[in-house]
Amino acid sequence: TNAFNGFVVVLYGLFAAFYASVDWPALRPLVFAIVATMPLFVIPPLLHRVNDYAAILSIGVINGAVLALLAYIVGTAAGIHFFLFAAPAAIVFFGPQHVRIAAFISLCVLILFLLVELHFPSQTSIAPASQVVLRMMRIACVSAVTALIFVAVYFAIRMAENAEAALEREFARSENLL
Repeated sequence: TNAFNGFVVVLYGLFAAFYASVDWPALRPLVFAIVATMPLFVIPPLLHRVNDYAAILSIGVINGAVLALLAYIVGTAAGIHFFLFAAPAAIVFFGPQHVRIAAFISLCVLILFLLVELHFPSQTSIAPASQVVLRMMRIACVSAVTALIFVAVYFAIRMAENAEAALEREFARSENLL
C-alpha cells in the first residue's frame, strides 16, 4: 500500500502540473486544492503501525474525499471523479487477505461516484474552465484511470505467473530429490 500511495501522490502532482499548464487562471483553485491535499497521503503509511485495516480504510476515505472535493471545485464535466473507478483495482496492492474491506471500499466508492455524478454541477464558478479544457481534462482522467487499471491487472498477472513459476521450480526440485 505504500507503493500504491506513492504512485497516487506522483499522479496527483502530474495532474496538478497538467492543469496549471492548461489553464492556470481558471484552474488555479483546483491546482491549489490538489497540492494542499497531497500531504494527506502520508497518513496511510503511518496507520500501518496500527494495523492494515486502518491503513487500507484511510486510503479509501482520503481518496474518496479528495476526489469528491476536486469534482466539486471543477465540476463533473472534467471527469476527475472517474478516478473512483480505479478503487477496485487496488485489491491487487492490498492482497487477497483483505478482499472484504476492498469490496466494502469499492461499494462505498460506487455510491460516492453516483452521488457526485448525479448531484454535483457539470461546471462550477469556482474553477470556470472552458468546455474545451474540461473535455481535455476528462480525456486525461479517463486515460489515466484506464492506465491505472491496466497496471493493476498486469501486476496481478505477473504475481500469478511468478507464483506458478516458483511452484513449478519447487515441484521439479522435489521430483529430483526422489
